[in-house]
Amino acid sequence: MKVEIFIAILINILNGLISILFLKKIIRKKWDKFLRYFYTAIIIRFFLLILLMFWFFKFLKFDIFVFSISFILSYFIILIFEILYINERFSTKILPKSK
Repeated sequence: MKVEIFIAILINILNGLISILFLKKIIRKKWDKFLRYFYTAIIIRFFLLILLMFWFFKFLKFDIFVFSISFILSYFIILIFEILYINERFSTKILPKSK
């Protein structure tokens, strides 16, 4: 049971770190480009997470229910931190105007 929780939290922490690193690179882009890159990254990360979850379900024999609940809870916690990071970054700097 502890392994499932640890793996779910670890996956989401890595997902959050990848997101923050990517956001640091695109945060200075114009608003329309920022949105395009941001939403593309969300879609790519989402599909990678889905593939990774299916891989875990197929090859590792552990409790799917515990893993799923842990994954969803840790995903939303990391998502809150990601939103707070974006909000803090955008509230402290002036963005380039879109043409």
